[in-house]
Amino acid sequence: MELDRLFISARAEEVKDKSLSLGKRVVFRYFMRARRMFPFSVIILGILQRITLLFWRFSPARLFFPLLGMPMGRPIPIFTLKPFLSRYPEVVPAKGERKMRVAFFVGCATNYIYPKIGASLVDVLTKLGVEVVIPKGQMCCGTPLYISGDIEGARYLAQRNIDIFSSLDVDYIVSACASCGLSLKKEWNRILGLEWDSSKVRDVSELLLELGLPEGLPEFSQKLTYHDPCHLRRGQKIYLEPRRILQEVAGKNFVEMRDADRCCGGAGSFNLFYYETSRAVGERKKERVLESKAEAVATGCPSCIMQLKSVLPKRIKVLHPVEIIDELLKKKR
Repeated sequence: MELDRLFISARAEEVKDKSLSLGKRVVFRYFMRARRMFPFSVIILGILQRITLLFWRFSPARLFFPLLGMPMGRPIPIFTLKPFLSRYPEVVPAKGERKMRVAFFVGCATNYIYPKIGASLVDVLTKLGVEVVIPKGQMCCGTPLYISGDIEGARYLAQRNIDIFSSLDVDYIVSACASCGLSLKKEWNRILGLEWDSSKVRDVSELLLELGLPEGLPEFSQKLTYHDPCHLRRGQKIYLEPRRILQEVAGKNFVEMRDADRCCGGAGSFNLFYYETSRAVGERKKERVLESKAEAVATGCPSCIMQLKSVLPKRIKVLHPVEIIDELLKKKR
């Protein structure tokens, strides 16, 4: 058995014996299964974050963190008050002649924390002649659940998504999240044992390389490097595609950092509950970025973006590759 499956199996057995922590049990078993209540709850949480100044390290609201198993000083992402799925219609037509029709699996981080990544994906693909279908009923891919040992909960969410995406008449299913893409491509079958044809699933970098970027794009003017998300490089074996895209738009401004494929320490919900370990790993990645002299870092995982933003100086931009392409396409006009 592969090492990751062994750990997940062990966690699943522990959940059977001891159950999940109170915080995870409430979120996984109730909120994340409620398709309408979950988005509403996240919006309410976003409002409360702002009212209680939760982004401030000394906010009194942080006194409740230990009840959820988190250290009080942990940086917390601020949830958007307008999730990505509420910003677009279910079908966004291609601009000009339609070359392709794809479904967009949005993922929780893009939907609730970084909607700009989703907006950039839609804007870029439609400009390249792609019609984008955004199913409103889609749910979490299940990754946070099964890596915590909640296999039953992950299967429930995955099956709901399978029912929705299997019924669509599209050329591809595209993801801008390394973890979601890995779940759709492999883990729904391999870990959860579900029947699912994953042959249409593509990371956005794969799709952009197939479509080809338009000629005449302005060059990305800052020194740019790339961090490999673990779930993209090790899980999906994708590492050349994003580099080719970034090299095409940045030219001589693209530089490789040392240990680009080493984990940044984000690791999804791991960084919430094991902050000190996560931070120590992140500091090593910070050293590599600073050593490269890069002014911007690109990475294809919202969790990695969150981690890198928390450890790097504010002067260094952290972007998804599709955000860079979107920025350059807007300048081209």
